[in-house]
Order: sequence, then C-alpha cells, then structure tokens
Amino acid sequence: MLSVSELLDHIQDEAKLLAGGDGLGRMITWAHPVDTAEPWLWVAPSDLVMTTGTNLPSNESGQVEWLHLLDSSRVAGILIEIPYDGLDLSDGLIEAAEARNLPLISAPRPILFHKIAHLVVESALRSQWERTEMVQRLFSSYTTHLRRWTARRERLELLSQTLGGAEVMIVHKPTNSVIFHHLPASVHPDPKNRIKTNLPGPGREVAYVTAGSPRLLDDDDFMWHWATLVTMELGFEKVQLDQARAQGQPILHDLLNGRLEASAIQPLLKQRGLTGHVQIVALSTGDSKSDQSDPFSRIHLIPGLREEPNLICDLNGMVYVALRHPISNQLLRRLVSDGETHAGLSRPVSASNRYPEAADQAANALKHARAESIDVVDFDEFVRQRMGVFDRVTAQQQINTVLRPLINYDEKNGTELLNTLSTYLRLDRAGTKTAEVLVIHRQTLVYRLKMIQRLTRIEPNSTEGIVIFHNALTALQRVAPRCE
Repeated sequence: MLSVSELLDHIQDEAKLLAGGDGLGRMITWAHPVDTAEPWLWVAPSDLVMTTGTNLPSNESGQVEWLHLLDSSRVAGILIEIPYDGLDLSDGLIEAAEARNLPLISAPRPILFHKIAHLVVESALRSQWERTEMVQRLFSSYTTHLRRWTARRERLELLSQTLGGAEVMIVHKPTNSVIFHHLPASVHPDPKNRIKTNLPGPGREVAYVTAGSPRLLDDDDFMWHWATLVTMELGFEKVQLDQARAQGQPILHDLLNGRLEASAIQPLLKQRGLTGHVQIVALSTGDSKSDQSDPFSRIHLIPGLREEPNLICDLNGMVYVALRHPISNQLLRRLVSDGETHAGLSRPVSASNRYPEAADQAANALKHARAESIDVVDFDEFVRQRMGVFDRVTAQQQINTVLRPLINYDEKNGTELLNTLSTYLRLDRAGTKTAEVLVIHRQTLVYRLKMIQRLTRIEPNSTEGIVIFHNALTALQRVAPRCE
C-alpha cells in the first residue's frame, strides 16, 4: 500500500500539501473520485478522496463541517483539483485539516484522477502479493520448527522475529503476569509505545508489541495470521497441560483418599518432578457457571503453575494441587489474583503427615480463609487462630492479637475488663453469678461485655468468640507473668 507521503513523492510536481503534514504516514487502500454533495456516504476508511471541489460549500463554516464529516469517515486524505478559474479554500478549512492531521492536498487542473487510482491499485496489489508471500514464509518457517520439535520458546521467538525487530510481550490477563518476552538488543523497552494485539480465543492472553516494522503492525491481515499462530502455540501448551492434568488427576485423587500410598509410586512422582517435600493447596474456584463447569479453567494455566511440577484434581467441591514445598509467594499471589479464589495450605507431606491428612489440613485452612475473607491461609495459622496450640511465640501472638486491647485499656483506665472476661467464661457465662463474684451490678457486667466486644471486635457470647477468648486466656496463663 501507498502512504500519503509516498503518493506525494509520485506527483510532487503537480500537487501541494496545504495542511495535515503530521498525517502523511496514513496508508491509502483505495483512491475514490467523488463529487457528490455528501461524499462521506460513499467513501470507506483509508480511502483517498479525490474531488474537483464542486461539492465544496462556499462558506467557511460549511467547508469546516464538510471536512469534519470526511475525517469522521477515517479517510486517508483529501486531494482537491483546483479549476482554471481557482477555488476559494477558506482559512478555517485549512486550519481544521491541520488540527485533525488530515492531509489536505491541492493540484491544478488537469490532474488525472484515473492515473492516481491506478497507482494506488497497483500498490495495493503489490502489497497484497508481498503480504501473501510473507504469510506463506511465516507459516512455512513455523511449521518447519514444529516438525523439528523445537521448544515452545524457540517457536515464539521465531514468530517475534518475523515482526522485524519488534519487542513482543505476551501477558496472562487474569494475573497480569508475563508469559513470554522477546526483546531484541537493538530495542529499548518502552511501555508507552507498546501496541496491544488481542489474540483469538477466550482472551486470557494478550500480546503487546513495540513497533519494529510499523508497516507490518498496521497490516491487519498479516497481524491476524501472526496472532493466530501465537494462539495456536499457546493452545498446544494448553493441550499438553490438559493431558498431563488428566493423567495426574486419578493419581492425586487416590493419594488424597488414602487408596494409594506415596511410597508405592515414588518413581512416578519423581518422573513428574515432584521430588523432595510436597505441599497440598486447596482452592475455591468462585461461583460463576464457567467455574463450576471447568474448575481448572482459571487455575492450571496460571504462569508459574504451568511450569511447576504439580498434580491437580477436584474433590468434594474443591480443587487440590500438589506442589513442591516451599511454594513461592509469587505463585500463591497469582493463584488468588482474581479476588474470588481463596487458598488453604497444608503442612508438608511426610511419613507422619500423609496425603489424606494434608488434604484435610488444606481444606480446613481454606474454610478459614473464606470465612475471614483472607486470600491465603496456611494450616499452622489456622491452628493458631482456632485450635490453640501453645508454644511461647504462638501464645504471645495470640495474646497480642486478641487480648492486647483489653490489657492496654485496663492499664490506662484502671478498669478490670480482662478479669471480667476471664471470670465470665470461667463461670460458663452465667451473668448473675459473674456479677456476684465480681461484686458489681448485673447492668455493669453487660456494659463491660459490650466494651470488650467494641475493643476486640469479638462477640464474647458467640461460639467463635468463646473459643478465641478461651484460647487466648489459656495462652496468657501459660506465659504469665511475662505476658507483656
């Protein structure tokens, strides 16, 4: 295709650029002679409008509106043939063309519109032939690499190189993480100049390209073929991951149900890369219909997980993943990046903590994560919060988390909220008996319990509140007197 600038080079002795110099890079797909009163109804995007000016309004406001309507049709430019007796082109028309970067060209009569049209058509045909050649070379080179069983990254590198030295970045949209990045040494990364290229398919991946060859990027047909091959490449990986997941699902199913012992299939686990310590992750998958029909659709293609050795299956409405321990924080953040998914982590699988026990641990941690709206909870944190395991560090954490507001308030105000809470729970929440033991009015006890709830944001009379306060008070007894 010809650009407006290249067309001017061909007719430079006959034409004059009146305005819109910043739009000379616009590509012309067709040259359309039109002298009707409403030319914008007859043109298409990227057309060069050629007119004798007979349809041009005589007043300035009319000429400006005429140009605005043509520019709204996204034409490439306007070529006006000036008759022998001249043509009054208003200053407003020229200023409007300059403001919109719409090339406005004048040429004296006679300028042969059909020669310009032939020039544009020949260029379009030549471009189409070159594009066809490029697409053929693109597919030929790609299929050659495919037959050679080259790695996925090599094939994506090849596709990137076909864009003429462009930077290519493929991003997994749900987690906003980079799947692939090609950066030639000659290109300086510039996020502001990256052009978004949507890839066919579900839309989980998108390509960002920094122009190496701007003309290629402007060629919608070539870029469609390029994006299709990239999508095919990503699709191959999805098929491989689906196959690996399908093969591994019954294995993990049987491990979690206790029908299979890890020691019996150690060579198989080693073959899949699950060497060393293994940890179980339980994941919720949201409530949308797509999630229910395919609970793996947002999980097993997440960058990080797709490269990490794993086993994955669904069991009792949850998705379980067996991963090498320790699991990176970056991967955990990606697993829950959609704001709907929560994760529970087990302790590492061992001889004393088998797969079924680890699955229960992960499930309990997940239930706690969902109840508290926390993204990720590991089982030990669940135990500290809900089941009261007391080493000194854990006990001190419980005291500070639950009882510190009461301790600080009592010290500052000379009150006995902590003693009130301890007595109230020790007497099985018998209000009258507690008031008698504390020698206070029953209404004073009610006021103190409300104050305890306000300071700690825990309801003393709820089942959960009773457990949390009981564990924290027990922890305080264990570490006393060094409870500060």
